Amino acid sequence: MGGGVVFDVHAGPRAYVRGSIGVGFFVGRPSLEVVDHTTGEREIRTCKLLQAATGD
Repeated sequence: MGGGVVFDVHAGPRAYVRGSIGVGFFVGRPSLEVVDHTTGEREIRTCKLLQAATGD
């Protein structure tokens, strides 16, 4: 428990962190992972914006 990602951020290069939710017993388990530039760019291009729930 209490996992996370630690890395140095510098002006110029881009850093990509992938977030996901794993299965837990009562609640989901968040997970963060630093990914390389190629993977980060590719996964961002395939993202789709979800519409907000209206609550109706």
